[in-house]
Amino acid sequence: MIGPDIMQMQITLPGWHWSYVRSTVRIIAALLLAVAAPLLWAYEEGTVAVIGDREVSRGELLAAAESALQEREMELLRCQAEASRGRHDVLEASLRHLVQGRLVDLEAARIGTTVAAVEADVAAAAEPVADRDIELFYQRNEARIGR
Repeated sequence: MIGPDIMQMQITLPGWHWSYVRSTVRIIAALLLAVAAPLLWAYEEGTVAVIGDREVSRGELLAAAESALQEREMELLRCQAEASRGRHDVLEASLRHLVQGRLVDLEAARIGTTVAAVEADVAAAAEPVADRDIELFYQRNEARIGR
């Protein structure tokens, strides 16, 4: 059973100073309260501030902040969409890399050679792409590429 003496216990951890741990916990608790306090009152109904003898209601606050809050919401949605596209791009590139690697492994096994030899053969067979070819491809596919 845990008694009141539990608070008097000292824990000794190699390389740790108990006062440092206690200070760190206090700082984290203060930061959490500083962040959470505005969020708590923002969800309450009623008065959010008193100026002299006049109260500011939550409704007034939200009406005054409506435009800025909508902008922030749109910014949040744009960031989420960008992050989602970035995640998709990473997954697509990783899948492409895995598929290419496995295809090269299969080809090397099929012809009885090493992966390095297959990669060297592919590199030797590839024709260099001219700048004009790149420009022409982009012009033909600009609507589809669109970035």
